[in-house]
Amino acid sequence: MKVITDKDLRIQLRTWDYHKQNVALQGMVHFLEHIEENPTATRRLLRFVEDIDPNNSALAHLDDEN
Repeated sequence: MKVITDKDLRIQLRTWDYHKQNVALQGMVHFLEHIEENPTATRRLLRFVEDIDPNNSALAHLDDEN
C-alpha cells in the first residue's frame, strides 16, 4: 500500500484522458451504489459531476430527486 497526497493525485490526474476519467467515475458510482449501498453519496457525486460535465453519461444514474 502506498499513500499519495492530494498534490500527488492532482499531478497524476492531469495525465488522464477523458476515457480514463470516465472509467474512474463509473467505478466510483458502482462502488457507492453497490458496495457502500449509499444512494445519497452517489447523488452528491453526480451533482458535482453535473456542475463540471453536464453531458457526462454517468448522469443517466442521476434521478430528478434533490
